[in-house]
Amino acid sequence: MRIAIACGLVFGAVALLPQQAAAQFAEKKVLTLEIARKIVATAETDASRNHLAGVVAVVDDGGWPISLQRRG
Repeated sequence: MRIAIACGLVFGAVALLPQQAAAQFAEKKVLTLEIARKIVATAETDASRNHLAGVVAVVDDGGWPISLQRRG
């Protein structure tokens, strides 16, 4: 009887995983290209105000580039 109850609990928990994963995915914030462009524009404004040159790189939470802008 205990084995049947334990199996029922395990299968019940597995059935809930996709819903929990979907809820986490729905709540995840993402960095869009539009927002990345605003970040680059703000960084360029600050750089020109301070007479700086360089590269502005905007990456996502995995480190993948969203936008890369060289300022010379």
